[in-house]
Amino acid sequence: MLKEDKKKTYFPAPALKQVLAFVAIAFLLNACIHRTFNKDAAARVGDQYLLTEEVQGIVPPGTNATDSLQITRSFINTWVRKQTVLQHAEKNLPEELPDFDKKLEDYRRSLLVYTYEQQLVKQLLDTIVTEQEIADYYNDHLNNFELKENILRADFVIIDRDTADKSSIKELLLSDSLSDHQILEEYCKAARADYFLDEDEWVFFNDLVKYIPLETYNQEQFLANNRYIEFSDSINYYFMRIKDFKIKESISPLDFEQENIRMIILNKRKTQLLDKMEKELFNQALKSNKIEIY
Repeated sequence: MLKEDKKKTYFPAPALKQVLAFVAIAFLLNACIHRTFNKDAAARVGDQYLLTEEVQGIVPPGTNATDSLQITRSFINTWVRKQTVLQHAEKNLPEELPDFDKKLEDYRRSLLVYTYEQQLVKQLLDTIVTEQEIADYYNDHLNNFELKENILRADFVIIDRDTADKSSIKELLLSDSLSDHQILEEYCKAARADYFLDEDEWVFFNDLVKYIPLETYNQEQFLANNRYIEFSDSINYYFMRIKDFKIKESISPLDFEQENIRMIILNKRKTQLLDKMEKELFNQALKSNKIEIY
């Protein structure tokens, strides 16, 4: 006769079926509840959900079904990966690290003030700066316009050796006639040459040598001793006429500094406008008893 094992507990077959059915029903009920409360979710990581409305609009119009699915899956997978790392970081960073909530709030406040100031400047700032204002500022601040590099005004032509008409290019380049410069420009276009023909434009010497392979160890001496340069390499002919130059540590010419001065004047106006706004708001707040200093 077998001994009764009192420690062993088991379910008869009918009871086991009932338990399994209950578990299955509970599982399905839980799944249904989960879907009910998150029917608008496309993905979940922990307690964070990516809503379907956040996914909508990422697929460009006209995209086929296969590519649309791939783009959507990629977007969701990227969100899941980033959210997973974020949640892991939140749980595992040391407690003594800085308070990010405070930093984020400070950033939000700064962004609000900055956005308001930008809108104010856009609406109220006078952006018209006259030539006289620029000239007056230049003359009043000459010491602020000392050149840090050599600059020059020059015309140049770089043309293939096989297509170059050297005598004509030189004659046209050295001419002060506007019509001759127009002829030279048309010639360069037809020959697909690289050229720069702007008598009013100042350029840095160091920028010029990126196009013209000049060999000089002393820029100041080179500028002082040359007005016309012509040379060639295995591919091109190079023609250059120097019309004017300024040496570093001398005073920069007004026409070279015009745009810089215009921006200085506008920034000064901007600062004055914002200071005025801040003072007015402060005074209004004092009068309306919104401010108390203890």
